[in-house]
Amino acid sequence: MKKPLVEICWIEHDMLDITTGKLKKGYRILLPEDSDIEEYNSHEAFWEDILGVKPRYWTGNTDKVSESNRSLLDEALKNEAKYEKDTEDYLKRIDELNGTDSDSDSEGFTEVTMLPRSPSPRCFHLWHQWFRMTNTNPTFLTSKLLTAPQPYEYISQALLQFKSMRFAGDLPRGQTLKVHGFVAVRDDIDRLRNYIFNRSQEHAQEITQDSPDLWLTSPARGITAVCSLLVEYSLKVVKISDKSGEEEEVLEEVLVDGCFMFEQGGGQGSLVVLHTVRLFNPIIGPFDLRFIFLRYAVEATVEVKVKRAVAGYSLTSVTAATCGCGSREEIVLPMSAAAVPPPDRVAALSSSVVAVAKAVVAVELGCQLKLKFEITTTTTPSSVTRKGSGGGGGGRRSSSSQHELFFTSRKHHEAKGAVVMGRMFKVEAKVTWSTMGTVYIPFLHRERSLLGDPDNPCSFSSSDDQL
Repeated sequence: MKKPLVEICWIEHDMLDITTGKLKKGYRILLPEDSDIEEYNSHEAFWEDILGVKPRYWTGNTDKVSESNRSLLDEALKNEAKYEKDTEDYLKRIDELNGTDSDSDSEGFTEVTMLPRSPSPRCFHLWHQWFRMTNTNPTFLTSKLLTAPQPYEYISQALLQFKSMRFAGDLPRGQTLKVHGFVAVRDDIDRLRNYIFNRSQEHAQEITQDSPDLWLTSPARGITAVCSLLVEYSLKVVKISDKSGEEEEVLEEVLVDGCFMFEQGGGQGSLVVLHTVRLFNPIIGPFDLRFIFLRYAVEATVEVKVKRAVAGYSLTSVTAATCGCGSREEIVLPMSAAAVPPPDRVAALSSSVVAVAKAVVAVELGCQLKLKFEITTTTTPSSVTRKGSGGGGGGRRSSSSQHELFFTSRKHHEAKGAVVMGRMFKVEAKVTWSTMGTVYIPFLHRERSLLGDPDNPCSFSSSDDQL
């Protein structure tokens, strides 16, 4: 992994207020110097010598191409034709799946621009340099950047919230696939990888026909969707025998590898939109990614700690949901491996144990974030009960209960809440709100919801028992 020459940071600088014509103090992001810029320049210069003009300005005229370089250009044009055909084939398959019935109740699949991760030559593809594709560093920006009032006004903006990634093919009953690799998003903030899935082969996740979902990891920060963004992915699978559980001789197959560009259309009318993108594998089967576009959203960083737990009480899962239209499906937050003491421990937990560390969720500004906690209680019947029941009541018994906390989103600051079950169990949650750093300009931003003053704040109604 290449290291940046300068770490990303926020710096104060003078900026022009276009409404008054005066200078005011503001903040901007200082990005690291792109370590690959020299390599990009030399690659472009190589092809400029071949074409006689910079590749970005080349119109297809081959008069200046020498015979010695003709084979290189032919190979490049062959690749271009292949990329175009792959895109055409993909769009055709999506159209066939969606059909022509506009009244269908099916969710349908979103058409996106499919791209190769490593096009050749890459200087023919301006998006490849724009998204810094040769730089495989993760994003250096973390969440909670603007959690307090700033000298300059910052607003909500369009964000993406990934909900699920699922293998959509058919697996024989009992067969297991082990999936490893990564899925990352490159947005317009620093255009570096913001991982939502990242597993090595040694820590591959097993999926089956009954459990086809991959476990998402929390992004390092909110994913902005004001401009075009790029989703990069490379996933491989290893087949597991349904009998012995050992790996087969033919171990590894590529599940999906590539990237796609996404940009939300529909103007200002589309406030919350659910998208499903289908990726195809001719041998193993399709793979689906589901995410929500939120036009006016802020970043919520969720932290959960178990403050007290006696033997038999454990936090099983933490999920998040928002009350905005179409976005009430629960998002499973990644939990620590050992959030509470083992069931056999008698003493109560005396210090906080981190259950969820910095899970980032996008929430519509002015709407509610619901955190749901599933708490499992494991009890062992007493010896008297076991004797009286003739031995049929031995062993542990488990039951679970669900508890909810609600937080109304804001542009900044933090909020706390707790679930308390007497002296037996206590879990605390902290939600920190932050915007993503877009400066408020009255001439451009006329929507009140951008400033945190929505006309009709939304919330969960009393009838919303199921998400």
